[in-house]
Amino acid sequence: MSDDTQLTFLGEEPLVRKKYKDRGAKPPQTYDNISEGDNTKYISFVLEAAKLPKLDLSDPDALWDRILWYFDHCASNDMRPTVNGLSSAIGTSRKSLWRWQQGIDRPQNFEVINRAYNMLEELWEMYMLHGKVNPANAIFLGKNHFGYKDVQDVVVTPNNPLGEGKSADEIANQYDYLLTDEDDDE
Repeated sequence: MSDDTQLTFLGEEPLVRKKYKDRGAKPPQTYDNISEGDNTKYISFVLEAAKLPKLDLSDPDALWDRILWYFDHCASNDMRPTVNGLSSAIGTSRKSLWRWQQGIDRPQNFEVINRAYNMLEELWEMYMLHGKVNPANAIFLGKNHFGYKDVQDVVVTPNNPLGEGKSADEIANQYDYLLTDEDDDE
């Protein structure tokens, strides 16, 4: 569609697509930057994990071997490991993996899954520190997978703008001169 194309809908005035104005900023980022062969690479990568034999999830040693396979698989294909990719390689869902990591389900897998999460978190930090991931994406991943939060500490300190509090007698003495005695007027 060219920049001067008008879009019309039934019963509406024509809409004209506006050109991007250069104000020194970068144009809006698009995410359609997939090169030829990228889809094949990504699909082949995912299929290798999907074709793995079913894992005995009650065996922590077999689970650890599968986790190591996944990280090796990522390294040999130059792909970043992900929580969802790890869960797929193990043969479970991301939510189930999270429940194991929290100790809610499959307590025998708690230690192994925590080691895997720690590895993922360490890689996430490295990618961030070396500028290898978009900051917005990094924040999303940190909050959703590793328990990070935006925290704002608010410290409330009692501060009386009138000074220290006085007793009722002190206040009465302070303003005693304003009080008039009816007997003094006579």
